[in-house]
Amino acid sequence: MNKINFYQLTTIGDRAENQDYMLNKITKDYALFIVADGLGGHQGGEMAARFFCQSFVRLADKFGSLIKQAPERTVLMWFNAAIKLMAEEFEGHPAAEGAYTTCAILIITESSTISAHCGDSRVYRMNKDDIEWRTKDHSIPQK
Repeated sequence: MNKINFYQLTTIGDRAENQDYMLNKITKDYALFIVADGLGGHQGGEMAARFFCQSFVRLADKFGSLIKQAPERTVLMWFNAAIKLMAEEFEGHPAAEGAYTTCAILIITESSTISAHCGDSRVYRMNKDDIEWRTKDHSIPQK
């Protein structure tokens, strides 16, 4: 993978606590960026965001090598496997009931750029002249 410059920014907004969690993994074959935001007011939202990001990145070696052959299918399998792993992390924890998160995922390879998202987390493309919305979120104002 060629050199990638990236920046991460989070803000608490109007909440009592920041439930954002971000991770990335850059290899010679792909760059993975993921952000999740626990749903405010829901028990365990910050844990859901952290567990989902960690699970997705933990599975990167397994699924990252498959991304070139079948991108859409691989991302769907990867996403579902991360949800299952996240559920295992929550197993037996009282915060598991009602813990929710949004997420935005960006995977860059030499030949493609893949994004996936759920909820009101978005992926943007930025350059020195402009900021473009790359994904339309699932919130009511965006519909």
